[in-house]
Amino acid sequence: MLHMNPMYLFGEFICLIIISILIYHSKKQFKILADEKYFLEVMLTTILMILSDIFCSYVEGMQGQLFRAINILCTGLCLFLIGMIGLMWLVYVDFKLYHRQDEAFLKRINIYAVPLILLGIILLFSQKYKLVYYIDENNIYQRGAFYYVQIIIATIYVLYASFIAIKEGVKQKRRRKRIDRFSLATSAFAPLIGGVLQIFYDDLPLTTVGITIALLFICLNVQSKQVSLDTLTGINNRRQLNIYIESLISNRKSDKNFYMLIMDVNKFKEINDTYGHLEGDNALIKVAEALTSVCDKKGDFVARYGGDEFTIICKRDSDREVEELIKEIMSAIDLTNALSEKEYKLSLSIGYAQFFKDGDDQNSIMSIADKKLYEMKHSAK
Repeated sequence: MLHMNPMYLFGEFICLIIISILIYHSKKQFKILADEKYFLEVMLTTILMILSDIFCSYVEGMQGQLFRAINILCTGLCLFLIGMIGLMWLVYVDFKLYHRQDEAFLKRINIYAVPLILLGIILLFSQKYKLVYYIDENNIYQRGAFYYVQIIIATIYVLYASFIAIKEGVKQKRRRKRIDRFSLATSAFAPLIGGVLQIFYDDLPLTTVGITIALLFICLNVQSKQVSLDTLTGINNRRQLNIYIESLISNRKSDKNFYMLIMDVNKFKEINDTYGHLEGDNALIKVAEALTSVCDKKGDFVARYGGDEFTIICKRDSDREVEELIKEIMSAIDLTNALSEKEYKLSLSIGYAQFFKDGDDQNSIMSIADKKLYEMKHSAK
């Protein structure tokens, strides 16, 4: 790694341009999508790593104490940032899988950070004791006796992220969610392969190329989801809901009972008017998280219908089981309120209708469920 040669620098600059373009086009969407904000940090950390690598490559071999000091500093920073990219990737995958930024999440991050902190300490003494790397008298980068420590740490981060993604993927009953988890696991293969090849081909930026390929793959995957996902809450949007319902109707099976639940947030306008639209958006995100936490267990379909309205499509054997689902949803909302320090409390009104009873279509199903929702809200007044 880190050699002043045209091919190496050309590869670094190309990767830098690609990732910069990805950040430019994705920044607004990734700030909106809570799941992706940590991925934006992965890309920004990669930019810093590439820039430090370019500086190292540029000053390498130049004589003078200043150039040697720059090479020592930038090389240590570059190696540290490679480990940090691994840590940020693990944090991104963790949040992507569990959708929680709670105390347990913060505790896991503290544990995750331990290997990176150890790497940082080792790198601080690396030049003096020739541990991971050192810059010789001719201002040339040399590998130290413990060069593989930074590779091992970065690899552990990536492999553990893939492990938990596969573990959660196996648990998923819905095909799309299972594919999403497995995609997270396999997207790390390019950086791993690039990192291994970098050991043997030190004059090519293969680690950077591998990371760039993975970032490009994830960005394209996120972009493709924008068509089917609600940008605020990250759950299915109305378009995907219509597609899903039509697929059920066109492939109807008389031996299966499907139900549609329609719900809205009680006194949502008051939340908006009193606490502002940003807090209203946060309330909708919390509701979506509560619904997802309940419905993911049995592979139920959850979508944001519009505004403060949400929809669930589920397979149940009877109305009684649907009522049980509603109780679980209410309990999840109560738990959200209990964990929240907000002055307002969230609550839902829910109506439902059964599919495939009397030659129904999408409009009739939604009309019946919506009518029951109205009746429920009216009776609660």
